[in-house]
Amino acid sequence: FGGSFFIFWLPVVAICAAISMRLVAEERRSGTLEAVFTAPVLPAQFVIGKYLAALGFYVLLWLPTGAFYLLLRGAGVHPDPGPVAAGYVGTALCGASFLAIGLVASAATRSQLTAAIATFVTTTLLLLLGLLAPELDAGTLGTVLETTSLLAMMQDLAQGIVDGRWWWCQAALVVTAVWLAAVLVD
Repeated sequence: FGGSFFIFWLPVVAICAAISMRLVAEERRSGTLEAVFTAPVLPAQFVIGKYLAALGFYVLLWLPTGAFYLLLRGAGVHPDPGPVAAGYVGTALCGASFLAIGLVASAATRSQLTAAIATFVTTTLLLLLGLLAPELDAGTLGTVLETTSLLAMMQDLAQGIVDGRWWWCQAALVVTAVWLAAVLVD
């Protein structure tokens, strides 16, 4: 979890961009968004439902990887379950944040491709901002980047260190992005 950019981060970013690109953009393009709102559904309810469905699908995509843990146990290797569980928590937190960003991109455009590219670029930049933290002095910006670095979060979680600040940081990002998507849809 989080050990390699090409083995972990690139697939997570690409999967989140692919899942989220159709959430609202396809509804806008095909003209079914207006039909959805003829029912007694608020834009916020619509957006939250789309987000929860995307997040549920993302979590389901990661469930089969739990077989690796079981295979290792069957082979006589006993990995510590704490770091493994923490890695899954971090994967879910990153996915939740990336999907929320993708939801905003999808709500802002009619084109699925534009939404996917915007999600991929934005989440990659968010991810790479963590690399700047060690390069900056201990000023405010350096502290903020260090505190919000997804790379540092996954490194801590891979060691089994679960820090509450990661939960709050990702939850704030998700709530803000879902709210912004609801405003864009409205």
